[in-house]
Amino acid sequence: MAVPGILQQSVAWMRAPAIEVGFLVRSLLAWSRGVPRWAAEPGRDFEGGRAVAPAAAVRVARLRQRYDLTAALRTMSPALAAANLARLEQLERLAGDLAVPCGPDGAVRCADLGCGDFHYAPALQQWLSRHAGGERRVVLRGIELDGHGIYRDGHSRADHGRARAAQASVDGSVVRYEVADATAVRLPEQDVVSLFFPFVSAYACLRWGAPVSRLRPRRMLERAVASLRPGGWLMVANQTAAEFARTRDLLRGLPVVRIARRRFASDLVPDAERTRGQVGSLWLRQEVPSAGRGG
Repeated sequence: MAVPGILQQSVAWMRAPAIEVGFLVRSLLAWSRGVPRWAAEPGRDFEGGRAVAPAAAVRVARLRQRYDLTAALRTMSPALAAANLARLEQLERLAGDLAVPCGPDGAVRCADLGCGDFHYAPALQQWLSRHAGGERRVVLRGIELDGHGIYRDGHSRADHGRARAAQASVDGSVVRYEVADATAVRLPEQDVVSLFFPFVSAYACLRWGAPVSRLRPRRMLERAVASLRPGGWLMVANQTAAEFARTRDLLRGLPVVRIARRRFASDLVPDAERTRGQVGSLWLRQEVPSAGRGG
């Protein structure tokens, strides 16, 4: 995404009042048509729904061997299936050989902030459970501020989010979706907090159609870091290098240190060109010395 010009920013700000009203109306109505039901289609496959290059097909085959997404992919459109497989590959690239942190009971507790309709919940649950070997129980919580937008099928974003969360609740894992403000919700101690493409600028927020009055990127990152136990991970994906730099500046002074930065682009999704500038970063929560501890 190119740096917006003055005209683009002006047009975006002209939409701000309508966006605020729309968000308020959606929040008050809290429309729900119930959980959508997706029937699995025997024989439906990612490769069958969309042609991919031979090299990409080999990568897809490896991902599908390592992670169990067969049932979930059969209920997804080719685009959603591609997004889940791409998310797995992006996270693999970001974490490398590092083991996912987990609690004393061996379970991984993760909060995913700004999860949208949580279409990637199956991929995220599988990655948290199986990355770098082993099979861990996952407690995953997806949180979305604007969960009441209505889709073409008459269901709300939250309807879809809850259905994907239920679909991802496998292998003893518990996955939930909730509509809440991530800057205000109380989070118990987490092993991982993920933010995929958080809004760190007013322009990006308005372009997506989100209320700029709720834009508090510093507060959001402070809450995310505060909820992490020492040794926990903050995973962030930004749309551009400029947004990554803004995120890095907002994290300055907080008790985290960056342990990885990787490109987050993917050629597995249909709109691969739009992912070209995406940046993933991984941050380690540090121990904060107790007040009064001398040395």
